[in-house]
Amino acid sequence: MVEPTISTKEVLLVIHIIGTVLGVGGATISDIIFFRATKDEIMDRKEWDILRTVSLVIWGGLILAVVSGVGFLLQMDDISNPKIWAKVTIIGVIFLNGVFLHFKIFPLFKSMLDKKIKNTQFQKYTTTVFTSGAISLTSWYVVLVLGTWRGLNNTLSYWQILLAYCVVLMVGIAVANIVGRVHTKTIHKKNKK
Repeated sequence: MVEPTISTKEVLLVIHIIGTVLGVGGATISDIIFFRATKDEIMDRKEWDILRTVSLVIWGGLILAVVSGVGFLLQMDDISNPKIWAKVTIIGVIFLNGVFLHFKIFPLFKSMLDKKIKNTQFQKYTTTVFTSGAISLTSWYVVLVLGTWRGLNNTLSYWQILLAYCVVLMVGIAVANIVGRVHTKTIHKKNKK
């Protein structure tokens, strides 16, 4: 009887998939939670705690994706595939944006706890908040697409992939800011009545 075996590459792939799923799922859930939390113009402690927990899930996903990604790079004979380096660059963007979210946006959210949003600094930073959220969400989805799109291997240059990413990112940022502003204005008007 043949015993089933699993290779190091397969283990790394599973870890990489789990990391990406946690990142994509966490980024999606955090945006949804934020919009739901602000529906009544107040972020309460429970909503804040959920956002912090989801943030930890995203960081866990990022760590798993990076560690397994490094493992893949160490095992590869040919690391000239531009798609790989585009993914590495975008993961770098996710990391830097995550640091920004942790040190700039989360303190802003914490300062909003149990206060009407209009009475906080949030109005000054809406563009920053929506842009940072869009960068996280869009970048995670692009990493997911790049990781699964096998037909993209060695077909586009690093710069072509990054240009496409930048276009998608700009659209994501524009949509997030439009939807975010409409959402906050609608909620503010509704709660005024």
